[in-house]
Amino acid sequence: MKRTLRNFLVCALLTAASGPAMSEPFDGVWQLGGGPFVIVDQNGANFLAIHLPANMGYWEAFFGNINANNVGVVSLLFSPYLTTYSATVRFQSSSQGTLTVTNCTPAANCILQTGQSAVLRKVY
Repeated sequence: MKRTLRNFLVCALLTAASGPAMSEPFDGVWQLGGGPFVIVDQNGANFLAIHLPANMGYWEAFFGNINANNVGVVSLLFSPYLTTYSATVRFQSSSQGTLTVTNCTPAANCILQTGQSAVLRKVY
C-alpha cells in the first residue's frame, strides 16, 4: 500500500511539475485560518498542495484540477493516519480563498470536519 501511494505521489508530482517553469496565480505559501501552512503548486489546470502541520512530524499531499477559481482536491498521501480527505477551494482572488471540507474520515483525525470552512490567505 505504501509503495502504491508513493508511486502515485511521484507520478502526480511529475505531472504537476512538467511544462514550462513559470509562476501561476495560486503558486506560493498559503495559511489556513491563521493556523497551518500549505505550499501550492499550480501548473495550468493541475493543482498540488502540500500541508506541513507544525510539530507533527509528517506532511500531507493533495491533488486536484482547477476550473476558473474553483478546485476540488483529494488526499494523495495523508499520514501517519489512514484518513480520506476531500475539499473544495474557491478563490476570491489570487491571495485569498475559502476551503470547504467535503469529506474527512475518520473525523477524529481531521482539523476541520466535513462541511466546515476556513479562509486561506496567501503569505508568500
